[in-house]
Amino acid sequence: MHRSSLVAAALSATLGACVAGGAPPPAPLVTLPATTVPAASSSGPPRAATSATPGTPALRKATLVSLGDLDDVLQAPATLGPMEEAHATARASGTVSTLGTQVGGRVHKGDVLVTITTDPPGARQVDVTAPRDGVVLECKVHVGDHVAASSVLARTADLSTILVTVAVPEARAGAVKVGDPLALRIPAFPARVYMARLTRVAPVVGADHVLPVMATMDNPDRALLPGMSGTAAVTLATKTHVTMVPREAIVDQGGHPAVFVLEDMHVHARAVDLGLDGGRLVEIVSGVVAGNLVVTPAEGLVDGDVFVGAP
Repeated sequence: MHRSSLVAAALSATLGACVAGGAPPPAPLVTLPATTVPAASSSGPPRAATSATPGTPALRKATLVSLGDLDDVLQAPATLGPMEEAHATARASGTVSTLGTQVGGRVHKGDVLVTITTDPPGARQVDVTAPRDGVVLECKVHVGDHVAASSVLARTADLSTILVTVAVPEARAGAVKVGDPLALRIPAFPARVYMARLTRVAPVVGADHVLPVMATMDNPDRALLPGMSGTAAVTLATKTHVTMVPREAIVDQGGHPAVFVLEDMHVHARAVDLGLDGGRLVEIVSGVVAGNLVVTPAEGLVDGDVFVGAP
């Protein structure tokens, strides 16, 4: 079958489905057999869309501009901390005689953390105990240290839940709200994605022009530890019935975004206005409509090139 007939048949079937069933599925592909088209002289016919290696055709695909829902996702750094700390304090001044636990140790309320021999007169042994169940985050003293009354000797926390703090850039501060879903990735566990929702938004932007927002995350296996860091993807909003194309279909043409539309086996540059950036997909506000074919990847194409499809 002639190549133009292949394109016509593929377009007819795909666009017919759009009319009958509403919005098409995301970015269906029209793939044509690979063809080597000889490069033309400046006075000859249009050149083939080839790769950077002379004589090797570029592997490109014609992708339908689609309609669908697009998430506005903010990627921002995140740090982990305890939900709430408890401090074990000295009830009297004296010298540390024994330590009942180590950093990282699991303790229950009432367990002895530190024993102090109080200062004379009337020296006696005083136990400093864990104020609640949890894990010892820090022990601030060593045997032989002298401590003052009311000084903090140890910090503990329940790590069954973790506080995630996300650093939102000031420019996006107005978009975040309590309840926004969050997906957290931690380098220590690259195969896992932790899900939560924002529970708190700080009332002020810091001097570093960052708005802290927080989420509470279940941590039943205690794998997540205070001090870990990662990347949070916060979904700020979802736009419906959006015209969108793959990111690799967009190129810069003289300082303005453009795509290459496929018509009659040739590609033609068309300026577009961009909207929401959804990461892999980008909203097109104007310039193309659903059902148009754009060529990907667009980098290296020139207006009027002959289309060379991927095998």
